[in-house]
Amino acid sequence: MQVWFYEAFEEEERAIRALLPEGVNAGFASGTLAEVGHARPPARLVSTRTQSAVPDAWFGHLDAVLSRSTGYDHLRDLRARGFQGAL
Repeated sequence: MQVWFYEAFEEEERAIRALLPEGVNAGFASGTLAEVGHARPPARLVSTRTQSAVPDAWFGHLDAVLSRSTGYDHLRDLRARGFQGAL
């Protein structure tokens, strides 16, 4: 399984890596989706905070978006824009 974590601080990356089970291939970036500039998602599961806006063009390439924030309005926005994957 592949997952990509955006807006991941160094301490957070270390903590997540320590908890990931075998077989999970994880990528990390400290920037938002826009700052990193991936044209397509690097994994079918991406994890963000509230500052990353998932482009509509990614919807067909994602199975799920995992939020690492306390709010969820940005997830409701994804659903309203037509994202059908898991949130």
